[in-house]
Amino acid sequence: MGGGFLYTNKDSISLGLVCGLGDIAHAQKSVPQMLEDFKQHPAIRPLISGGKLLEYSGHMVPEGGLAMVPQMVNDGVMIVGDAAGFCLNLGFTVRGMDLAIASAQAAATTVIAAKEREDFSASSLAQYKRELEQSCVMRDMQHFRKIPALMENPRLLANTHEWSPTS
Repeated sequence: MGGGFLYTNKDSISLGLVCGLGDIAHAQKSVPQMLEDFKQHPAIRPLISGGKLLEYSGHMVPEGGLAMVPQMVNDGVMIVGDAAGFCLNLGFTVRGMDLAIASAQAAATTVIAAKEREDFSASSLAQYKRELEQSCVMRDMQHFRKIPALMENPRLLANTHEWSPTS
C-alpha cells in the first residue's frame, strides 16, 4: 500500500511516492519506475511539464505510532519530527509534515525558555514534553495509537472491490 503526493512550494513543486518497504519488496516494478509512472499520470503530467529536476532523494519514515516514540529529552537534547517517530499513516493520508512543524515549534518554545533560565538540563527541557502534550502532536499520536496495528492487517484493503461503489 502507498500513495503519492504533490506539494506546491513558492517556486517549485515537490512530487513523491510513499511506499512501505514490504510493498516495495513484492512490487512488480522498481521504485524509480513507479515514480516515472506517477509522473506520467494524466493528473500529474500537465503540472510538471517543462519543469526540471532539482533534487532527488528518499528516506524511510517511521510508522510505528506512539509505541515507537523514544525518550524525547536529555541533557542538551530534544528529538523532533520523524526522528521522534511523529508520523501517522492513517491509510487515506500519511501525516508527518504537520507533526514535524508542531514539534519544532514546541522545541523552539522550550529552547527560548531554557535559554532564559540558562538551564539546558533534561529536567528543564522536560517542558518540551508538556508543550507536545498541549499540541496536536501528542493528542493525535494518542488518539490514533492503534492505527499502526490496523494498517498491518493484510485484510484491511484486500476486498475493497466488494463494497466499492464503482464495482
